Amino acid sequence: MSLPVAGRVVRRSDRSGTGSRQGWAWIAVADEGPGVPEDRDRVFDRFIQSRNGSGAPAAAEGSGLGLAIARRAAEGHSGRLLHTQHGPRGSTFTVWLPDRTLDRANDREDAPPNDDPLAG
Repeated sequence: MSLPVAGRVVRRSDRSGTGSRQGWAWIAVADEGPGVPEDRDRVFDRFIQSRNGSGAPAAAEGSGLGLAIARRAAEGHSGRLLHTQHGPRGSTFTVWLPDRTLDRANDREDAPPNDDPLAG
């Protein structure tokens, strides 16, 4: 399936999933894009945009707010947004939230896992 975005077609990820582990619910999406630049710690900062090899923004559209907003939303629900790089190409973004579907508050780890739940 493809989704139109800003006049171009973006292929939806074939790797996505949901689950629960250690008292934390997760939803993850993986892509096979160009990856995240070396300064990966800044990928969640406001107004940061991916750059192509020439230093120009990789996308013609966007303001660099999407991941910053997603991170704030996850943190606002006592969760975390995690980025995992797959070598030179591709990433997984995972939202971890406290699993409140069951009474697991006593069984929940203090922090969500730091690994990619789609790996393996």
